[in-house]
Amino acid sequence: MASEESEDSQSRGRRSPQFDLETAVGFLKRISESLGDGPFARAALAEALGHKAVSGIVNSKVGSLTHFGLLDRGRNSYRLSPLGQRILYPRDDSDRVSALAEAARSPALYRDLCQKFFGKGLPSKLEGSLIHDFGVQSKTAPDVAACFRRSVEYARLLQHGVLSEVPTTTGSSEGSGRESEPHPNGQHAWSNSGQTGDQTPQSGQESEAFSIPLSRGRAAILRISRPISESDFSRIRGWLDLMKDVLTDEEEGKT
Repeated sequence: MASEESEDSQSRGRRSPQFDLETAVGFLKRISESLGDGPFARAALAEALGHKAVSGIVNSKVGSLTHFGLLDRGRNSYRLSPLGQRILYPRDDSDRVSALAEAARSPALYRDLCQKFFGKGLPSKLEGSLIHDFGVQSKTAPDVAACFRRSVEYARLLQHGVLSEVPTTTGSSEGSGRESEPHPNGQHAWSNSGQTGDQTPQSGQESEAFSIPLSRGRAAILRISRPISESDFSRIRGWLDLMKDVLTDEEEGKT
């Protein structure tokens, strides 16, 4: 494991997960379904994660799992951690929510970020703070920032652009049953909680939410039912254009 940690540290400036929490939970579910609770060797982990042999990408996936505290590491083996078991096999919904929040705060860098920004809006240029305040290399800072945002959103610690010390009970994609697949790019669709009319997705529809950072620590929250087409995006753009004068006039009139 020394080589895995060394490669991670050298390439990113400061060690942090290369995959977000939702994706890591998907990895953990695949491991559990293939291998049980453990113990198991890293070669077995590679196979369970869809690789023929241990490689750099396998080390990155396993490293992310250990960063989040989802796997316990022995001298020559791994096993599901108690925290990982709580996420996959919770006592109840609240136990899983609590476990996800704990996992999101487990990486040392994430823990430091949470301590700095608890109760505050995350800066829109978080990568700048990562570079200057946390020792993350400039070439990887945008990826590190995006991975952190996706992780705390999934753990329900980021709501309306503000980082909370405790997870909220609603408004997250967690529990939607999609954690078995790696998240493609971390971008969720949105919901504007201020809209009127029937905005509730119909039964059987999947919806996703995304918080858009605004000035002065505020955020816009939009929700979209999936799947979505290009014509749907056109409608959204049209609505935003229609509301631009109303929204900006109101904002600019404030002091």
